[in-house]
Amino acid sequence: MKMTLKAVTLFIGTILLFLLGVTIYFTVGVVRRDVPEIKDATVLASLSRESCIECHEPIAREWRESFHFRSVTGPFWNRIRTKGFDRIFQGLRIPCMNCHAPANVLDLPQGTHPVERNSARELGVDCVSCHVSSKGIHGPGRSGQAPHEVIPDKRFFDPALASTSLCRSCHDEALDHAKTVTAWAETQFAEDGVTCLHCHMPEVKARSVVDGPMRVRRSHRFFGDKDAEMLGKAVSVSIDVSEDRQAVVNITNRTPV
Repeated sequence: MKMTLKAVTLFIGTILLFLLGVTIYFTVGVVRRDVPEIKDATVLASLSRESCIECHEPIAREWRESFHFRSVTGPFWNRIRTKGFDRIFQGLRIPCMNCHAPANVLDLPQGTHPVERNSARELGVDCVSCHVSSKGIHGPGRSGQAPHEVIPDKRFFDPALASTSLCRSCHDEALDHAKTVTAWAETQFAEDGVTCLHCHMPEVKARSVVDGPMRVRRSHRFFGDKDAEMLGKAVSVSIDVSEDRQAVVNITNRTPV
């Protein structure tokens, strides 16, 4: 098909006008976005992160195997930093680090996402991120032997509430493209009482502190979709071969709980 010079000029002009419009649209969107906020994490003067990790070593050992611990130092984010994409994201006012190294999630009003902390980012999502607020240390309760006060917080002993509040802070509210907790709430799992914690923080019998008693508590491995053990439990596969050499592959989606 032959095009006249006028038609070619009009076509190119239309394309350039479209690209200009797209550029303006995204530029205005970036300018209007708030600059990602960074702040100090709330910590207790008498207890440091190191003391939490040292005393709760059995839990810390599990956490070090998790993607929460590697959320900043893992292979993916190492590549991001090596290629300079983290600076590009920051320039576009995309607050990636607000969930990869968040400050105190417990201080957030419901429905808001975390803020990036400016200290110990290399620890990713750490104990301070989820257990410390401006009021103190939160947990399911105090054993009576802890060297510090513990604020009994129903979010730590109600799996459904933990899913819709703590997990939601990053795995829903902060993501424009993947409303993970919202999607879960619409499934049969939610109706049956199977929460985020049932699969990603299953119950284990283990110590919580060094030389402490064995008890049933939640694992802090935070099994995720890239975890080989988690993926191994996701499906079962079988093959039926008939006499006429026809093979039928059966793949069953199953839950590990």
